[in-house]
Amino acid sequence: MTMKMFAFSVAPQSRCSTARFDASHSAMSARRQMSPTSSLCTTDSSSPSPPQFHDFSDEELAQISVRQLNQKLMGQDRSVVMQWKQKRRTLKNRGYALNCRARRVQNQAQIEMDNVMLRRQIKLLREALNEAQMRLQYYEPIFYPSYQSSTPPPATSSDTVIATPLSMPPAHQIPPLLPVATTTAPTIQFAPEYKYKPVF
Repeated sequence: MTMKMFAFSVAPQSRCSTARFDASHSAMSARRQMSPTSSLCTTDSSSPSPPQFHDFSDEELAQISVRQLNQKLMGQDRSVVMQWKQKRRTLKNRGYALNCRARRVQNQAQIEMDNVMLRRQIKLLREALNEAQMRLQYYEPIFYPSYQSSTPPPATSSDTVIATPLSMPPAHQIPPLLPVATTTAPTIQFAPEYKYKPVF
């Protein structure tokens, strides 16, 4: 009789403990299910957002350095970064090409000016040479015979050489010096791919 009463008295306590265990187990599982979402929320809130990005103008993009561009593009998508770097490289190459073209045009203009100046100098020198040849042709028949007649025979060591002065023609027979032409040469137009060839 006592054994039956003891069995009856133990049964309600075991049922209560089982119910408490089930309740605690369900609460723990619910917490575990909720924990990933809460951790994701905390990580999302703690992760830094990418900095605000503003578009560059062509002038700014061509003048900015690679280091500054990398700093401004930090946190952006890789495709966006590659696109801006490619655009900067294109603008840089375009600027180099423009500078080379301007330098080539400037050098070509300078070479053309030097060519015109050298041609004028050649013309003046040719005129001076022609004048000297004309004066030589005029004075040679006058002075050469008198020079031959006045030249003494070869002197020995005992002879004394006496220089004979040359006879000058009258002043009215000497032609005046021709003035050097100072006219400016006409401007010469050259083709774009003109290469200077010296003319002698």
